[in-house]
Amino acid sequence: MIRKQLKGVTFVLLMACLLPQGVYAQQLASAKSMKCHLSERQENRDKSRTACIYKCPNGKKEREVIPKGASCPGYLDVGS
Repeated sequence: MIRKQLKGVTFVLLMACLLPQGVYAQQLASAKSMKCHLSERQENRDKSRTACIYKCPNGKKEREVIPKGASCPGYLDVGS
C-alpha cells in the first residue's frame, strides 16, 4: 500500500503483487501431488539399507531407500 498526498488530499494506492515464481511452482506441485500408501518393506542383501515400496492410487509403485534403523513413513507425497 502506497500513500500519496497532493494538495491536502491523501490517495491510497493498492497494488496487487504476483507470487514469486518459486512459491507458485511449489503450490502448483502440491496441487498435483498424490499420497501413495506404504505397501511393503524390503531389506538389501547386506542389510545396510531398507527400501520402502509405496502403492499410488493410479496403480504406479514408488520406491524410497532409507538407512537401516529408520522407519518407513506411512505415506509418500509424489507428483502425478
